[in-house]
Amino acid sequence: MLTTTAISTGQMSLSAIHALSMTDLYSLLYLGAVGSAVAYIWYYDGIQKIGSTRSGVFIALNPLTAVLLGAVLLDERLTFPMFIGGAFIIGGILICNKRATSKKLIPHESKPGINHMMKTKSYRR
Repeated sequence: MLTTTAISTGQMSLSAIHALSMTDLYSLLYLGAVGSAVAYIWYYDGIQKIGSTRSGVFIALNPLTAVLLGAVLLDERLTFPMFIGGAFIIGGILICNKRATSKKLIPHESKPGINHMMKTKSYRR
């Protein structure tokens, strides 16, 4: 999708592709193949271990990881709002993955529904 948009808007041309060095091409190959493959393997491993609902919230770690790696690798400056945003991300993940307590404050009585009716009555044709 991004490639189609870049070609249609004129931002990508053959001269730009030919201007890429071998280091650039290896970097793209690494990001596309190795980085994506590892991410998918870990993500699906997480789904298998803790379920899709609980593991889905970890997608929120993408911006946090990008900011931290930008600070470490590219010497970008971290600001106070970035720390607040990171705290919200981690807090949200902790809340979503918090185990439910086994103590119920209000007892739940099951009411007969369609399943109960189907079990108690026999329907004949």
